[in-house]
Amino acid sequence: LGSINNIIDIDLIINFLVECRKYKPVNLHIIGKGESKDIFINKATTQNINVIDHGVIYSQEEKQKIFDVCNYGLNVMKSSVVVGLTMKSLDYMCGALPLINTIQGDTKKLCEEDNIGININKDNIKDVAYNVCHESEQELKERRNNIRHVYTKCFSKESFFKQLDKVLRMRSES
Repeated sequence: LGSINNIIDIDLIINFLVECRKYKPVNLHIIGKGESKDIFINKATTQNINVIDHGVIYSQEEKQKIFDVCNYGLNVMKSSVVVGLTMKSLDYMCGALPLINTIQGDTKKLCEEDNIGININKDNIKDVAYNVCHESEQELKERRNNIRHVYTKCFSKESFFKQLDKVLRMRSES
């Protein structure tokens, strides 16, 4: 999802999908564009991973149709990249799509503490692939509910205005 560029860890993603393919068929849905997109698609198809390239989509409704047929959203950047919460993470949260995540900080913590996804690195690829390919529908449904709840509670427009009102009330009372 989003810009497929030089900060995306394409090799980690491909290695993960190859491991997943050992247990079940894999469809990689791509929404977006970027200077590394052709490289990404080529590496995936070379490994017999089915790629469905949707191109650029801005409509949340159209993205949601794709999210609904996916089990996880890939939030995988190179380890040298240091970022806070990504727009990609928020897009996945808004769509209730659990994460396969490499982002540190808040996103890592949300995956661990709120069960909105799974943190992955080069050392646990096989375990993560095995676990996501063998989880039950109920476990995946629970993660979808968790990520939807985190988004609604922390990142939705309503939660933003609720926090803003709280801050403004506190300022006016002091």
